[in-house]
Amino acid sequence: MTSKSRSRSSGRVNLDDIADHVGVSRITVSRALSRPEKVSQATREKVEKAAQELGYVPDLVASSLASRRSGVIALILPTITQALFADSVRGLSDVLGANGYQLVVGDSGYSESAEASLIATMLGRRPDAIVLVGSQHTPEARRLLGAARIPVVEIWELPDQPIDSAVGFSNHQAIKAMTERLINDGHRHLGFLSVLGSNRAGARLEGFQAALAEADLPADAVVFPDTTEQRLDSAVEFDRLRERHPDMDALVCADDLIAIDVLFACLRRGIAVPDELAVTGFCDLDIAARSWPSLSTVRVPAYQIGRESARLILERLDGRSEQSVTVDLGFELIGRESG
Repeated sequence: MTSKSRSRSSGRVNLDDIADHVGVSRITVSRALSRPEKVSQATREKVEKAAQELGYVPDLVASSLASRRSGVIALILPTITQALFADSVRGLSDVLGANGYQLVVGDSGYSESAEASLIATMLGRRPDAIVLVGSQHTPEARRLLGAARIPVVEIWELPDQPIDSAVGFSNHQAIKAMTERLINDGHRHLGFLSVLGSNRAGARLEGFQAALAEADLPADAVVFPDTTEQRLDSAVEFDRLRERHPDMDALVCADDLIAIDVLFACLRRGIAVPDELAVTGFCDLDIAARSWPSLSTVRVPAYQIGRESARLILERLDGRSEQSVTVDLGFELIGRESG
């Protein structure tokens, strides 16, 4: 039986397979791959060529057991189907990858129970740290994370009682500031549209309501589901909102994707934006500047959230810090053509 056929029958290609193929000892192969300066250039090149030909993949599980590090950072997102969190993923990946760590991503589908299951699965793979979007978790998830004794970073929010560290911005203050801007521009009949309930969307609604309360304006023109399972057609909900509040002169949307849907709906219905209705979004996705009219929105530091989260994790793993911290990266109002 050849070394290749033996490895195929017994599972993955291992160091013994490479040693048989090259005609050297297993220890020599191990040194050539992990400490190449300990072997001759000729031997190293033969081992590397054999490893490539045989399809050798290092056993990271065995390595992690020896080093007590997996080299893996887990990230759990509410969804991978939208662009809202893409820049944060890129920020994390850029910093972690440059430091030898791999990012593993899970999608909870905006479900707390699914997130708890993912957390348990991820912890079973021994990640060196976990990053979670948001601070809305089941008691079981919190218990598991507390017992894991690894860095945990919650992002896109600033919870009063984070599990460990948090990096984000105030969703409440961001929408409050945008609503105040519209009020200062003369709008008196403002609506709020969200198609998904979450802590972040809830904080944005509260910011909208707070701004109107301070201006002594009504805050009843609202579409906001009370469940994370509910997904609505934003254009349909916009029509219903206008039917109930025909005098609405500005609409604050909980994210850019909703706002873009509303802009398309206005275009189809002949509603002039911003003359008849001002529309604002949240996040400042690339499409916001390219839409027609271009979308006024809240710019959030999504990429920087990822980078800062990675920096905190690396500091903890390298022993440079043992402190749990909360980092507020702020936000910026972007005024464009839509209002």
